[in-house]
Amino acid sequence: MTAAIPACAAFEVDSRIIAVLGSLIVAANGARQLFGWKEAWANRKAVRNGIEHELALYAIKTWPYNDEDAARRLVENVEQICALEREQRQARVLAYDPTQGGTSGKRANQTGHRQRPLWA
Repeated sequence: MTAAIPACAAFEVDSRIIAVLGSLIVAANGARQLFGWKEAWANRKAVRNGIEHELALYAIKTWPYNDEDAARRLVENVEQICALEREQRQARVLAYDPTQGGTSGKRANQTGHRQRPLWA
């Protein structure tokens, strides 16, 4: 998105349009960081990959899904992946919200602490 500003300047677009475009880009980038959209997408993708990994193991009936308890174990493992994601999301929310006992404005993933995902 930011590459649009020099491109507009190169094509001699009105400076007011360039200023508005720059302001919109800054606002969009701020909203992205504030609401954690990129981080949320990455977390959802990691959870999805973890669940797909468990499903693949189940489909080919390999360990830990190679016995009569396989279906129950699959459900437990998927629930564990989801529970871990919920805990991590809650920790990020609390770490970001100073009114909930968290640090002022610091996201949890910036502290350097990261739990190892279940499927890694």
